[in-house]
Amino acid sequence: MLTVVHANSALGGAPSLYQLGLTGLITTVLATIMVATVTLLFHLITVPTDPATLNVTMEEARINEYSVQTRQGFWIFMVTNILFANFTLGVLGTVIGAIAVKRNQKDENAG
Repeated sequence: MLTVVHANSALGGAPSLYQLGLTGLITTVLATIMVATVTLLFHLITVPTDPATLNVTMEEARINEYSVQTRQGFWIFMVTNILFANFTLGVLGTVIGAIAVKRNQKDENAG
């Protein structure tokens, strides 16, 4: 939303609704890629590679940050919470920002 508002003011109120929407979508895609990359790298760095750490006895079998359930659940978290939620909220922010900035638009290129 902030990108759309900034793009409109930087271009002097002249861009069309389509141009503002495209600017917001590009920002959404870039931000989603950056968040997903950092989350994936953090996950790969923090998961232990020592097999002794991953194989716990039945007494110690509980869900913790190194358990099989947590490691398998990461991909569900990655797809739903990181990719889907960020992209959906970015698109909604783009639409709201573009409509709010161009609410009194008379024609396609009106400011």
